[in-house]
Amino acid sequence: MKKTAVMLCIICGAFSFVCYGQSWNIQPSDTGFYTGMREDGKSVEIFSQNSLSDECIGKIETSLNITWSITSLTGVKTIVKVESGDIFRFVIYPHSLSYKDFSLLPYLPQGLSFYYDTALFYDITLKVDELTPRITGAFVSPTDLLFNLQQVVDSPTRFMTDTYLFNRIDRLETAVAALIKKGSTRLPLLDETIIIKVEGYYNEDNNITEQEALLRLKKEGIKATLKDVKAVFMIYIDK
Repeated sequence: MKKTAVMLCIICGAFSFVCYGQSWNIQPSDTGFYTGMREDGKSVEIFSQNSLSDECIGKIETSLNITWSITSLTGVKTIVKVESGDIFRFVIYPHSLSYKDFSLLPYLPQGLSFYYDTALFYDITLKVDELTPRITGAFVSPTDLLFNLQQVVDSPTRFMTDTYLFNRIDRLETAVAALIKKGSTRLPLLDETIIIKVEGYYNEDNNITEQEALLRLKKEGIKATLKDVKAVFMIYIDK
């Protein structure tokens, strides 16, 4: 298979990505899958039950070039699995990845997972302490993805699913019942910034008290009351 220069563009909803000119040399291997190298040393292994069309290979190359263009992302290896037609998934195994000088690498033991199905999407599971939050969505831009990953690290409980969410609902019902017994008919309306910040404080220090969290909020210029902080501890942190 001849060396191919990537000249395709991927359209994602209302967003269009510019063409990327990095060239790959992707060829079938003797063991039944495809291998490839990019001019800068990036490598790829592509697993497919069927022979790949030039169009599919072009989409794979463009998707890889787009994701490898993420600011601060370094590494070499990518694994691609073609599911059917031009639908495929791939994982990038980073050597480093950061957002605003904060390293995201420790939270990505499974790498960065993406898939292509007429557009490019991400489907990434992180590891934050004992939690495994997950984010999915359309790939809009490198900055957008890095920002979303940082949000997960700062507030992982907001990105949990299934059993964890059911447990949170149980805690919410308990909190409502407790407030009703005290003569209150509703929970305090919490600003999302307060929730994210307090959860972030707790992730940094599991021994932080409600009063200490309130003090940190005030030092950052965020208006909150002790009642707000107590609600976050009760509903989102289970304290």
